Amino acid sequence: VLTVGIEDGASQTVDLSYLNNSGTDDQTAAEVSVTDTAGNFTATTVEDALAELATGSTDDQDINNLGINATTNVLTVGIEDGASQTVDLSYLNNSGTDDQTAAEVSVTDAAGNFTATTVEDALAELATGSTDDQNIESLAINTSNNILTVGIEDGMSQTVDLSHLDDSGTDNQNIQGSAFSGTTLTIGIEGGSSQTVSLAALADNQSIQGSGLSGNTLTIGIEDGSS
Repeated sequence: VLTVGIEDGASQTVDLSYLNNSGTDDQTAAEVSVTDTAGNFTATTVEDALAELATGSTDDQDINNLGINATTNVLTVGIEDGASQTVDLSYLNNSGTDDQTAAEVSVTDAAGNFTATTVEDALAELATGSTDDQNIESLAINTSNNILTVGIEDGMSQTVDLSHLDDSGTDNQNIQGSAFSGTTLTIGIEGGSSQTVSLAALADNQSIQGSGLSGNTLTIGIEDGSS
């Protein structure tokens, strides 16, 4: 019962009990009519329309083609048994500009090599402390294994194996033939070219210089020499 009161008047009531009927909606799809104004099927009930749609329904379409117009940047997508669609990708064609300076680029030095937080400051900090005045601190070779160790100032030493150079070889060449012609001596050596040497400077062209007999003693003098 709904009671409605009015100012300076008598209230009125109305019984709304007949509205208290939730009823039931137990229709099946076969009891619900459908009007297909678009002409997609011939059924007149939801039940038959669903069956008709299920029979002819398939989702096996493939993308037929993809093409982009390099001039307009329009992408065309074609689909099997359907109309293609296009999308303008021109808004993506923005190369932009990268005009950052080193002072605008942040850097995080996880290794703790400097305190700077930008590339500009880090470079300045590194330049201040940078020097290349290292010297070779040591050179040593292990005669047992032929390993050469090179030590550098403020750095780690490095080694190199020189064993491949340890080839004493052999020098067993023999003199092969010799000849003397005039004042020239020719000597041949095994596995090599013959060599010549002039002995002209060794010639002995001294002359007898004076002689004398005193009693039974004969004295003979020689040029540039003792008698």
